[in-house]
Amino acid sequence: MHIPSVAFICLCLALAGLTAGWAEEAVYPEGSSSIIETRSWRLSAADPLALHAQARTAVAQMDGVVVVKDEDGLLVLSLPTPLLSALREKLGALGVLHTAAESPAPQAPTTLLRVRFQAASGPS
Repeated sequence: MHIPSVAFICLCLALAGLTAGWAEEAVYPEGSSSIIETRSWRLSAADPLALHAQARTAVAQMDGVVVVKDEDGLLVLSLPTPLLSALREKLGALGVLHTAAESPAPQAPTTLLRVRFQAASGPS
């Protein structure tokens, strides 16, 4: 294992404690936004449980992506920011991906991403 990989894993483990009471926008110590940026996505499909399992499998196949938290209807991931577009493509192929369109492109090298799974809305 390379030293950068070990440092990345240590950072991910440290971030795990920050997700316990995570609100929509997490508050980090001053200056940490230069190394960690947060994002929230929603992924919807007819069967959110199956979607969660499929997303978990897709994430496990990506080098550099670490699952920080995996619970009912929620995946919290830590990943190098350059992998966001590849992850967006993988998850978008599984269901309807909702992201904040107004969010600027992340500038930090690491992204802490919260993915919530929900049932797709039917026609009204």
